[in-house]
Amino acid sequence: MKMCDKLILDQARMIHRSFMAFRKCVMAKHLSAPERGEHPSCDLTLAQMNMVLLVREKGPVTVKDLAEALQVSPPSVSSMVDRLVEMGVLTREQNQVDRREVIIRTEPSAKSDIDLVERQALGAIVDVLQRIGPSKAKLWCEIQGDVLAALGEPGGVEACGQEGRDEVSL
Repeated sequence: MKMCDKLILDQARMIHRSFMAFRKCVMAKHLSAPERGEHPSCDLTLAQMNMVLLVREKGPVTVKDLAEALQVSPPSVSSMVDRLVEMGVLTREQNQVDRREVIIRTEPSAKSDIDLVERQALGAIVDVLQRIGPSKAKLWCEIQGDVLAALGEPGGVEACGQEGRDEVSL
C-alpha cells in the first residue's frame, strides 16, 4: 500500500464522503421525481443512469467501449445493456462493418426520458451549488477542472467563471 501522511488520508476520506453524499443526493432526487412510474427511465439505478448518459454523450458505442469507459467487464456491460434494451432506453444492433461487434445507441423514442434523467441529476447538483453560493461553486468547479486535468480527462473550467449568465430551466 502507498504511504501517505495523515492529513492527505483525512482529505481523501472527506472527498470520498463527499462523493458518496453526492450520489445519495442525485439518487434521492431521481427516486422522488413526480414523473416516477410514468417513464421507464425513472426506474434506473445509478449505474444504469451513468451508462445511458454515457451512451448519449458518446453516440453509438460498442460493448468494449462502454466496458472501458465504465471500468467494468464486458459481460457486466452486456447484462446491463440487455436490461436497458428491455426497458426501451437503449438499442443494440450488429455492426454492419464488423459483424462481430454490437453497436449500442440510445433509443430515439426514449430521448425525453433520457433528458428527464439528466435534468434530475443536474437538478440535484444545482441545488447543492445554490446552497454553497456562487463564489464557492466557482472555486469547486475550478478544483474539479484541476482534478480532471490531473487524471488526464478532458474537460476544463471554461464555463466556471463566466460573468454573464443566462437563466435556464431544468
